Amino acid sequence: MGVLPTLFYFTYKKSMNKKSFSSESFLLSTGLFSTLLFIILFFALPYSKIDSMDLNQEEKKQSDHIFAKPKGYKKSYSSYMLEKEKYKWVVKGAFTYYHPEVLGTQYAYKKQGGGAAIPTISNTLKNNLHFYPGFSLCIGRSIYHSDWKALLKFDMLHASNKTEEGVYNEVIVPLNGASLINVSVHHSSSLLQIKYDNLSLSITKDFHLNENLLITALTGLDQSWFRIKQLSYFRNGDLNNFQATIKNDCHYSGLGPLLGTTGKWMLAHTIYAKSSLSVAYDYSQFRLLYDETNEKEGGQYLKINDHFHQFVPQTSFYIGIGFEEEYEEENLFLQASLGFKGKYFWDQFQFYKISSKGPPPLYFLEKTDLSFHGLELNFSVNF
Repeated sequence: MGVLPTLFYFTYKKSMNKKSFSSESFLLSTGLFSTLLFIILFFALPYSKIDSMDLNQEEKKQSDHIFAKPKGYKKSYSSYMLEKEKYKWVVKGAFTYYHPEVLGTQYAYKKQGGGAAIPTISNTLKNNLHFYPGFSLCIGRSIYHSDWKALLKFDMLHASNKTEEGVYNEVIVPLNGASLINVSVHHSSSLLQIKYDNLSLSITKDFHLNENLLITALTGLDQSWFRIKQLSYFRNGDLNNFQATIKNDCHYSGLGPLLGTTGKWMLAHTIYAKSSLSVAYDYSQFRLLYDETNEKEGGQYLKINDHFHQFVPQTSFYIGIGFEEEYEEENLFLQASLGFKGKYFWDQFQFYKISSKGPPPLYFLEKTDLSFHGLELNFSVNF
């Protein structure tokens, strides 16, 4: 190791003999020093790793001798990974049954009597989403070392809900629309559609704290696509042939860093508890469309197009219980788990609200959050 400081010293001295110390000489000396240091570390680390492995194996032998397992004891996946990683590929899948929750879907209220004045007590009309199926698919491979993996994952969930209301002894008052201010109708309906797709590329690192506890750290890139559309329709039956439609369409695309961690705790030989938490911070593009038509006013009444960029955070969590089994002859390792999962997206649904008829109409941008929660059935195959 003494050759490195000597080489750096003579290079530095040679450059100082000049009238001025040049940056090229400094970079040359620094580059030589860094290169030689990298070469030495590159060849030295494997030997130090072998020494530590030998020491760990010796300690493991002593530990196995002291804490002898009974005959027929079956090792958990975590303890097996401590010895050797023989599975290079992993395929994961999940079936989800989520209940989406989105704020700001109120489109009207109904009240007793005529007129559009705001009543003391009213019933708000909105879209009520239920549970909807979804899925995810992931493929990964071990890289560099058995504890490192590269994963490519895709998630998808589509949901829709339509509600319709017709009244006779009451009236329905729209909550949005430049041509619907101070207007009441007798029939209304609303269609809400949510389309969510996600693609993530990540690298994971396993940390085996002991035979029964495995911690996995995750980092990577997250790409999300959303489309949230609400179509509200108002009509007055046979009275004055009144018909009006309001469309709010929000397109979203975001890309950003992804961080997460997963914990796995073996409860028995093949039963484990699992939990995970991840966060993403996407640089996102929003494309918004507000389209209002009114047949009584001659067709299209107001149309607003807008697009902008914004940072949007999101998070997800999972907690569940699972089962694992190894098939040595087939060189397979199977895992399955069932648990509760939630996702939360800030400022995900953005749309325009009309506050004054004008002219010109006055409007403002409304921002609301979106969340998914429900059951998730996971399975994975290592081979």
